[in-house]
Amino acid sequence: MWDYVEQAPSPRARSSKADDYVSKTEESRSDLLLMDSRTYLSAPNHSQPSSRDPEHNLLGPDGCWTIDAPAIFLSHVCKRWRAIATNSPNLWSSINIDVYRMPKDFRPLLKLYLCNAGKRPLRIRITDSQKSTWRQQGDYVADHLGFEGFEATWCLLRETRRLGALDLVLDEDFIYSPVSKATFIKEATSMSFPLLTCFNCSTFPDSLDNDRWFTEDDDDDASVDAEEDEVGSWFWDAIYENAPKLTSLVTDRLYNTQLLPYSQLTTLQIMRLNAHDWPHLLLTISTSLNLQNLSIHESYDPIDDDFSSISCCSLRTLRIEIWPVLRNLPRMFASLHLPSLRSFELHLLGPSVAEDALVCNAPESDWPCHTLLAISEACSATLTQLSVKTEDYAISANAMTRALAAMPNLVFLEVNAVRDAQESFAAGLVSGLMVEEARGGRDAVLMPKLRKLFVHETVSSSGGYSPYLEIAEDIVRMAELRSSLRSTSTLAILCLSHGSQKYTWDPAEVHVEFLGVGLVSRLEALEVNGTLCRVEWMSGSVDTENVTLG
Repeated sequence: MWDYVEQAPSPRARSSKADDYVSKTEESRSDLLLMDSRTYLSAPNHSQPSSRDPEHNLLGPDGCWTIDAPAIFLSHVCKRWRAIATNSPNLWSSINIDVYRMPKDFRPLLKLYLCNAGKRPLRIRITDSQKSTWRQQGDYVADHLGFEGFEATWCLLRETRRLGALDLVLDEDFIYSPVSKATFIKEATSMSFPLLTCFNCSTFPDSLDNDRWFTEDDDDDASVDAEEDEVGSWFWDAIYENAPKLTSLVTDRLYNTQLLPYSQLTTLQIMRLNAHDWPHLLLTISTSLNLQNLSIHESYDPIDDDFSSISCCSLRTLRIEIWPVLRNLPRMFASLHLPSLRSFELHLLGPSVAEDALVCNAPESDWPCHTLLAISEACSATLTQLSVKTEDYAISANAMTRALAAMPNLVFLEVNAVRDAQESFAAGLVSGLMVEEARGGRDAVLMPKLRKLFVHETVSSSGGYSPYLEIAEDIVRMAELRSSLRSTSTLAILCLSHGSQKYTWDPAEVHVEFLGVGLVSRLEALEVNGTLCRVEWMSGSVDTENVTLG
């Protein structure tokens, strides 16, 4: 009996064994978490794991051709990591490849990735790094990409049934190349995209005339279009007819509705929209019953046309980057009915981002009043977020205040513009937001529901802090007043900044020490009461992405 007791594990030994088990379990759990976050790539070297872009380059030139295949490198470390790598299909499912003039046949490497990805949907990005050098002379595939590049591309396009996301950074001539069509017919491939949810063809050239997609009544152009469409039908027909899950599309321009399935999209980004394309866009979105997010990255004022009344009931966010002058844009918005729109962003482009100075004209003196009034009529009951930005032009504070008065439900407001020589739009906006209880109830208050306010005013670097100091007191007083009234919502975030540069953010360049002890203490008191208030002189614009509600 006593011998048995002496041989039994002591409580300390049992505890030690349990600790070892927990330690091994935690180690395995850490490995799994590390794999899931894709930060394990440097772990075999016993170094601190660092984040890696999930769309790493599998193959691509970096001065010379290099292969960056972390999954393969990982599988060569040891037996344990080989088992981890080969049994983790997510490591192999993302492929980013440059197919321009590939020096040798890389298809065995691609096939290894495709095999180890298992049944996981593929995310593929096919790039032509020298696309800008293509002069549209000869055949794009034979004379530009080269044999190995085309074979690698086709090796991936054979897997269309497994694609979850496809990004084609190629010239559009790849689709219309006779070599591509001949290969498709030769292999008798039934091309379909049953899993495809995101398709990006935004890097196709924008120099082509958009009219060719909307000249179906022009006999001379229609014959040319029909011939081109027949050559490219092997690809476009598959996208239009056999991509039932496609919901997100990024495109270089507005394509014909017979080429892309707009009706099933929820997100649409158009990189460039010409002046005469607006009527076609309005017609497209009016029939896209599922479209929720529309973004236009470069556009021109619509041509003078009679806009018929159009309703887009599902659209929730709208973002437009446009060149001035905005003569017809307000009339176009006046013809719209957007009963579900929640967020609107208007970005006025200017000389600082122009490749051609001829496109730059100063906007009207009271911009963006007419445009914002028109958009408020289209969706005043639902609009809660508004952003107005420009790198090069001033905003009229009075015009802005008039427009904001028609948007009583705004919760978020961001304004980014240049300080006018005569007046500060920031000061005028703060003055408009200054309310007194005696002035009336909630209906008399400008934006009574406002919770987040971001204002950045670009000023001359020689102006120093003086423009900013003039309104620092007013901005704090306005925040205090609105937070004390029952007729207004308490501002959760209030950020006012002045700076001499645009769209850069460097916290090291923020200066608040010259506010004085009095203002600093009032800012601290506001934060205690629920208002995060920042009044800063900085090197760039407000970083709205990194300021969140506490």
